[in-house]
Formats: sequence, structure tokens, C-alpha cells
Amino acid sequence: MPIEQVILTIHAIYDLPREMQQLDPRREQLELFVQPVVNYNYRGRRVKLLPLGESVMPFSSSSILFKRERFILDLGNVTTPYASPKCTLPSISPRTSPWRRWYPTAGGETNEEDDSDNETSNNDTKRNMIHGNQVLLQYPCTLGLSTTLDVMVGVRQHRIGSFVLRCITVGQSADTHSDGAGFFSVAIEEVRKKKTVTRVVGLSVGGVILSVSVNPNDDKESVLGRLIGDKNRNLASCGNNQALEKLDVAAMLLEGFSEVEIYQHMRLIVDPDYYLRRLENLIALYPAQGSEEWRQSGVLLQKYASREEELMRRANLEIGPECSSVSARHRLLAYRYKYHLSDQSVRECLQSVLGEEIHETLVTEPEVVFELL
Repeated sequence: MPIEQVILTIHAIYDLPREMQQLDPRREQLELFVQPVVNYNYRGRRVKLLPLGESVMPFSSSSILFKRERFILDLGNVTTPYASPKCTLPSISPRTSPWRRWYPTAGGETNEEDDSDNETSNNDTKRNMIHGNQVLLQYPCTLGLSTTLDVMVGVRQHRIGSFVLRCITVGQSADTHSDGAGFFSVAIEEVRKKKTVTRVVGLSVGGVILSVSVNPNDDKESVLGRLIGDKNRNLASCGNNQALEKLDVAAMLLEGFSEVEIYQHMRLIVDPDYYLRRLENLIALYPAQGSEEWRQSGVLLQKYASREEELMRRANLEIGPECSSVSARHRLLAYRYKYHLSDQSVRECLQSVLGEEIHETLVTEPEVVFELL
């Protein structure tokens, strides 16, 4: 069975409480955890769940910076204009960490285990330490089934040397450690199509900006096949476009361009105002937010040439989250709640245009659904 791979990247944790920044890093340790689950679906119905295990990114309170009137852990230079996207904040390695490894137990707490049991325990719990700010997620690819990635995100705190780890994204009335944590979902088909999908997730102690992207180390033949498919789809949708027709995808791959970079270049050939339109829509959505700098969208895009997705993540932080950064199903539920719509009424509205492809369109092209609504 073929194995699919995607990259989960944590870009920033923002609006953290002042108390977290004031913790003594010699005594207290913080960690962000992600718990991904793969959903296999057939025609909109779930047929199988595959938990991928927990991944943990430890960080120190001294890494939390006060920027633009808010406390932020900036892992991908989201708050630094025109900075290199290659620079990330390294997390603490489990081998060089001054404290022992931690493993989850029942009740949302975590107990310390002997070093001699680390290897066995790690295999049993599937708990991985995140190096840097990225996690490689691997799972079987099942033909005939669509795949959705559901992820829970939370923050924990523990006193170094203690036996108990506290999940601080849990409210006082919470029954489980998932209460107060953040959740998002993304369809793998959407990731394959867009190459990178950003999600903004709210926590009880702030928010997190993440993205799910294609794996840059995928087999070159697979990458080439996907890009040629992207090129053919764009040619079919935009008609005669000589610049796109002349684009040599194979040559660009040989020159060292990544799948994300080539796809982004292709998209701007087809729609040169794509990012300008996104920025202007975001500013119109939050007219009171953002500095005067954001009113000069064209100048900003020139300065962020070839790094437009990085600029959009910065905009999501400083202005507000794009509608597309919210998981499609959560967004649809919020839409139904706001306008007091039943599932049947939404289906009837969409069925006349999309037929029986409502579910597939929602997970792969959610903007089409919301434009129709």
C-alpha cells in the first residue's frame, strides 16, 4: 500500500498571556502538542480512523517575545517583515534536554518514565519530539477513499523535575484535556491541489498559525506528474495562455525549484492579481485592523516576491484570519448557525449547481461552495 506524506508546520503562537512569558525558564517548561488523526471517507461518510500519534514541540518562556502589543512565539519569522523564511526557532532536542522525556497517561496528565524505558514507551505511545517547527506526517494512501487530516492543538506546562504535566489549554470546567484546545481539519486533496494550506486555530490561551504542505522530498516523478496535471487543469480553465504553455515544469524541477514554488509561479501566470485580491479582501473584512503599511498592498507584494504565502500568514496575524484559514466544515457549521439554516436547505441550494459532488467540492474547493451560498 503506498504511503502518503505531508508536512505540518507551526509558524507562530500568538496572543499568549503575559503570565506565560513571565515564567522562570529554569523551573518551568512549555510545550505545544499536536495530535493528528487521518479520516478515510467514502462519499462523505467516514469509514476508518487512523491516529498518527502525538508530536510535541518544547519551548521556553524566554522565547516568547513582546511584538506589536502582543506576546508571540514566532517560529517562522511571521512578524518580521522581509525576513528569510529559512530562519526558524530550533526546539530543544530530547537528547540535549536537561529534563527527562514525558509520556501521556490517562486524565490529561503526563508522568515521567525511566530513561531505560524510553525506547519502548515511545513506540507504545507514538509520541514524537518536534525538531524545529515541522512534523512529517506519514500514513497509508487507500485508493477509492478521500482522506482528511483532523488535528488537535494544545499547550502544556510542567515544572522541571516534577512528575505532573499540566495542560493549560483546559478550562476550569473542562472534563477532558481536549476542552480549550484547538482543532482544525484539512482535506489532503486540497493540499495536493494548493500545495500549502494555512490554518488559524484558536486556543484558550491565544492562537496558532499552522500550515499543511506537500512533502518537498517526495519522489521527483510523482512531483512532476502532479505539476503537469496542475498545468493541464490551468490550461483547460483559462484557455489560451502562451506563458503557461511555454512553462517547462521538468526543467524548473531540475534547476532546483520546489513543487510549491513552481505551482505558485504557475498560479500567478494564470491570475497575476491572486494575492493582491486576497490582501484587499482581508483588509475589507477587518477595516479597523492593521497598520497603514497594509494599505499599500502592491508595494508589500513586491517586497515579498516569491514569498507571498509568508506575507499572507503575517497578514492573518496582524489583520485577522482569512475565511479560508478556517476549516471548511467548521466554517459551514458557523454559516448555518448564523443564518439559522438546516443541513437540508444548504444541500438543496448547492445540489442544483454541484449535483452529488457537494462533499467533494467542500473538502477540495471550499471557496466554490461559499461563493454559491
